[in-house]
Amino acid sequence: MKYLHHHILRILPLALACVVALSSGPVAVSAASPKGKKTATSGSGKKTTTAASGKKKKGTGRRSGSGTAKGKVPGSSAEAKRMRDAAEKDIRQTKEQLRLNEQEMKQGLSDLNRLSSEIKDGRRQVSDLQGKVSSLQTEITALGDEIAKNEADLARMREEYLKAVKKMRLTRKNRSALAFVFASENFNQAMRRIRYIRQFSKWKDKKTSDIDAKITLLSGEREKLAGVKEMHASALTRLNSAQKTLETKHQRQEQLVAGLRRNGDMLQSHLASKQNEANRLNASISQLIAQEQAKAEAERKAREKAESERIAREKARAEAERRAAEEAEARAAAEKEAAARSDVDREAAEKEAKKRAEEEKKAAKEKEKAEKKAAKKKAEEEKKRKKNSEKGSRRRTDRKPTKAVESPSKSAVQSTAPNVNFAALRGSLPRPVDGGWRITNPFGRHSMPELPEVVYDNPGIDAEVAKGSTVKAVCAGKVSGVYKVSGYGSVVIVNHGEYYTVYGNLSSVSVSVGSRVNTGQTVGSAAADPDDPRRGSVHFEVWKGREKQNPESWIR
Repeated sequence: MKYLHHHILRILPLALACVVALSSGPVAVSAASPKGKKTATSGSGKKTTTAASGKKKKGTGRRSGSGTAKGKVPGSSAEAKRMRDAAEKDIRQTKEQLRLNEQEMKQGLSDLNRLSSEIKDGRRQVSDLQGKVSSLQTEITALGDEIAKNEADLARMREEYLKAVKKMRLTRKNRSALAFVFASENFNQAMRRIRYIRQFSKWKDKKTSDIDAKITLLSGEREKLAGVKEMHASALTRLNSAQKTLETKHQRQEQLVAGLRRNGDMLQSHLASKQNEANRLNASISQLIAQEQAKAEAERKAREKAESERIAREKARAEAERRAAEEAEARAAAEKEAAARSDVDREAAEKEAKKRAEEEKKAAKEKEKAEKKAAKKKAEEEKKRKKNSEKGSRRRTDRKPTKAVESPSKSAVQSTAPNVNFAALRGSLPRPVDGGWRITNPFGRHSMPELPEVVYDNPGIDAEVAKGSTVKAVCAGKVSGVYKVSGYGSVVIVNHGEYYTVYGNLSSVSVSVGSRVNTGQTVGSAAADPDDPRRGSVHFEVWKGREKQNPESWIR
C-alpha cells in the first residue's frame, strides 16, 4: 500500500514536466556537422553554435536552447507525449492496483469472518466428539468390567453345579434314582430319599436355568460391547477428521490475517466507514423510536385530559342537580308556610307546590337524560370519526406505496403495535431466514478474529444466508419505518410494543409503513454481502425502547 502511494508521488513530477515541455513549443536537435559542431534551434527560432570541445560560452554561463542544465529534457513533442502517456498509464495501473487491493481486502475480511464462524462451529463439533469418545470409552470400560464379573459368576456357578452333581453321585453310590430309593432301610428313609431326589432335581433345573440366563446375558453384553467399540471407532475417526479440518482452517485463517495486516491502513479505513454506516442506522432507529414514544406520551396525556374533563362535567352536573333540588325544597317549604297562613287557600297551595315540585323533578330527570344521550352520541361520533380516520389512513397507504428513502418523521407510525408479549418470547423467536444461517459478525463491541487491534461495534448480528432468501418477521407487529441506508441496503423496522426488530441488507421490501405483519410474514429478500457479492447476508437487530439487545439471546 505504501509502495503504491510512493510510486504515484514519484511519477507525478515527471508527468508535469512532460506537460510543461509540450506547452513550451517544439525543440529540435540537428545532426553533428562535419567539423564536429552542433547547431541547435532555440525556442525563438535563432541558431546558436557551440564548439565541439563542449566549452562554455563566456558571459552569463547559461547554455543556449530551451533546456536546463538539470535533468534530461525530451528532444521532441512526440517523445514528450510518449513519456506523458507512459506516466498516465502508470497512474491508471496504480489506481487499478489500489482498487484490486481494496477488493481483495474486503474479500479477505468477509472470508475471515466466515472462516472464524466455521472454526467456532468446528471447535464445538470437536468438543462434542471428544465428549462422545470419552463417554463411549467409559461405557466400553464399564461393559468390560461387567462382562468379566459375569464370566467369573458363570464359572463359579458351573463349578458349584459340578460339585453338587458329583456329591449327589457319591451319595447314591453311582446308583440310579430308583435303586437309591429301593435301597432304603425303611419306608421313612425311602420317603426322605424321594424328597431329596425331587429337591435336588428342582435345584439342578434352577441352576441350569440360571447358567443359561447368565450365558444369554454375557452374549448380549458382548454384542453390545462390539457395537459400542464400533461406535467409538467411528466417533474417533470423525474426531480426527474434524481436527484435521480445523487445523486446515486455522492455517487458512493465518493466511487471511497476514494478508489483512499488509493492508492495515485500508482495513482500518474500511471498518471506520462501516462503523459510520452503523452509527447512521442507529441514529435513524433511535430518532424513530423517540418520535413514537413522544407520540404515545402525547396520546396518553390527551386521554388523561379528556377523562379529567369528563369527570369535571359530571361533577358540575351533579352539583347543578343538587342546587336545583335544594331550591325546589326551599320553594316548597315557603309555599307550604304561606298556605298554612291561609286556611282557605291551603289545599290549593299544597297542590300547586306539589305539582311544581313534580314538574321540576321531571325537568331535572329529562335534563339528565338529555345530557346522557348527548354524551353517548358524542362518544359514538368520536369513535366513528376515529374509525373513518383509520380507514382513510389505510386507504392512503395502500394507494401510495412507501418511498425507498424516508425521513424518520415520515416513517413514524400513527399508533402503537398490537398488544404482544414480546418479552415472554425471549430465546424462542424463530430465525428471520429459513434454511442456511451462519452468524459471521456477532453483536456488540469486539475485535476482529486474530486482529485484536481492529475493533468494530455491531448494533446487531450479520448472518450468511442464501442470496435472495425470504426474510420474515420474527413476531407479529406493525411496520414503523422503511429506509435506504448506505451499507445496509433497504431496512425495515417493526414495532412490537415496547420492543422493535430491525431487518437490514434487503434487496427488496414487501411491506409498507403502517402495515401490520404476522409472525413468519415476508418483509423482504436478502441481498448480497456488501463485502462479498458471492454470498448473501442479512442484518438483524432487537431493541427494547432505545436500548439495543443481543439478538442471539432472543432467537432459538
